[in-house]
Amino acid sequence: MPLDHSRAARNSAEFRGIVFLQEQLKTLPAFALTKAKMVLDVLIPPRRALREPWLIALASAVFVTCGVGLQVLVPSLHASAVIFAMVPAIPLVWTLLMHEERLEENVCYRYASPLAGERKFVEYHSRLILVFAWFFFGAIVAYCAWYAVLPAPATQIIFSDQLNEVKAIEGFAANAANAAGNAAAAGVGAVGVTGRVFSEGKFLTLLLHNLQVLGLMFLFCLIYGVGSVYLLLWNASIIGVVIGARVKIEGVLGFVTGFLGLFPHGIFEVAAYFVASIAGGILSMAVIRFARSKCPRREAPALALDVVILAVVSVVLITIGAAIESSY
Repeated sequence: MPLDHSRAARNSAEFRGIVFLQEQLKTLPAFALTKAKMVLDVLIPPRRALREPWLIALASAVFVTCGVGLQVLVPSLHASAVIFAMVPAIPLVWTLLMHEERLEENVCYRYASPLAGERKFVEYHSRLILVFAWFFFGAIVAYCAWYAVLPAPATQIIFSDQLNEVKAIEGFAANAANAAGNAAAAGVGAVGVTGRVFSEGKFLTLLLHNLQVLGLMFLFCLIYGVGSVYLLLWNASIIGVVIGARVKIEGVLGFVTGFLGLFPHGIFEVAAYFVASIAGGILSMAVIRFARSKCPRREAPALALDVVILAVVSVVLITIGAAIESSY
């Protein structure tokens, strides 16, 4: 199942809310975000988050719980399940991305050739990807738990946008499956492998769709700095609703079967979104620091190369995910 950000989602109250919030955020000076402290910043500073990324899963679960709980208490606050889960995460993610960009500056300064320090780049990026992964996983578990626990009338209100998105995704998947079936019947672009059928048409459809989502992830993080937080929480809420629906029927076993059902292709797609978020975030932080003359311009080629490498890696991962999903 592709992680979607369709026209319906883009026109929703959540999307308008995040654009307004991020525009207001852009009006703040950079030092205000780097110097501002929240309780979470003291409890989980960037270095501790990189050393113990599992703490981020707990933090994201708390954020989601606050967002959903607020909408339960005040139903008129539409879309707070994502918006109010995102707001407290913004300073933490901003600080992590700034920390990442400064680490890269140090590597660029130490090595004359941009490629000479690539091992260090991989080390730093892998740690931040792990932080994003724990953040995403914690949000999925929290959304799943709330959807499974709350009564049906409440879930229809709180997760209305997510439920509409799930229906759109199911329609998209059904159309892709029909196209694959027609191709298989015609014997065009279909190859049988261990009882499964690979369709070129379905692969291209899924690939183009997921590349659009990947591009949104990169652009949101580039333009808004921490825009990927919204997209990560939005996709986590969709997955949480899908798995939570199974949990309502099958209990705890539903969580396992639902999670494993999305794992084969989802692991590559989600990893691609993490990598694209880091690439866009690093570029955004670097542009801000270059504009404020806080980052030496001689380091620009190495930073640009690193962003290009991350972008290529994300495209490769999304392609692998689409290929796996096309064989279902």
